[in-house]
Amino acid sequence: MMLSSISAALLLLASVVNAATSNGVVVTPEYVFIKSMQPGSAICRVTNTAGLSYLWNGITWYAPDGTAIAAKGSQMIVDLVYHTPTATQKDYWTSTLNIASVDYTLNGNYTCEVNYNNVITKLSTTIALQGCTMNDYTCKTGGGCVPCNKLCDGIDDCGDWSDEFQCSTGRKEKKREKIEK
Repeated sequence: MMLSSISAALLLLASVVNAATSNGVVVTPEYVFIKSMQPGSAICRVTNTAGLSYLWNGITWYAPDGTAIAAKGSQMIVDLVYHTPTATQKDYWTSTLNIASVDYTLNGNYTCEVNYNNVITKLSTTIALQGCTMNDYTCKTGGGCVPCNKLCDGIDDCGDWSDEFQCSTGRKEKKREKIEK
């Protein structure tokens, strides 16, 4: 009996890691790669197999550190949409996790936890931001990263001169004064 419990737990873990369908819940895509200056998203879809009211709201997204994600934050937005049934499919809900590409520390496994008809299902997706740190400037073309102390220095660090645009004489002098200090 102990072996079958372990096998069942391993099977459940495999379905969570692979983001497989479980209890009518699907998380897609399994991996999200977000490029600099472009938002990314993952969708948790729940099919209404039990005929619950459209007002049901049993989906919670969790950040890699295990904290629940609020509906709207400075770097993430979570929404919940009910989709009415059609002639070919049952009604369902989608909860979309939208992430801004602002900080590489947002990388990790995000979990969609669904409490549907008193059954809890957890499925994960891996989100990887391919952006610059908060101490870097993101180049307009190609999304390369340049340290902020190299902005407006007269050198084309980005290869498209975007790190030298919108530089006034006063800004260059202020920038140089900060670097010298």
